[in-house]
Amino acid sequence: MNQFEEVFDTLNSLREELHRLRRIEQDYMKLKQTYEMLLNTCINDLDKEVTETSPGFYFYADEGKYTGYSAHNIEEFAEAIKNVTLQSIKFHLEREDFENWLNYIDHKELAQEFKIARETLQTGDELKQNLIDLLDQVLE
Repeated sequence: MNQFEEVFDTLNSLREELHRLRRIEQDYMKLKQTYEMLLNTCINDLDKEVTETSPGFYFYADEGKYTGYSAHNIEEFAEAIKNVTLQSIKFHLEREDFENWLNYIDHKELAQEFKIARETLQTGDELKQNLIDLLDQVLE
C-alpha cells in the first residue's frame, strides 16, 4: 500500500506540474501575441515616420540660390518658414512649390490655405506671418 501511495502522489505531482506548465504556455502565447502586435505597431509607426520625413523641402531664394534651410517634416517646415527670407517665400509661392510639397506629404488642407495666401497676393511681413500662423494652427 505504501508503494501505491507513493506512485499516486508522484502522479498527482506530475499532473499538477503539467497544469502549471500549461498555464505558463498560455501566458507565453498571450505575451507573444502582445509582442507581435506591438512590433507591428512600431513597424507601422516607423514606416509612417519615414514617409513623413521624405522627401525633403529645400528652400531657395532664387534659381540656384540655396538658402541652407531644408525640412523633412511639417515641424521642420514650420521652423524654416520662420527663418527664411521673404524672397525665398515669394520664390516658392509663385512656383507653387509649397502647395505641391504639402499635398505630397498629405497636408492637403494646409496646401489649400497656402494656395489662398498665394492668390490673395499678400505681401511682406503680413504674408510671412500668415503662413507662420497657418502652420502653427496645424501643429497645435
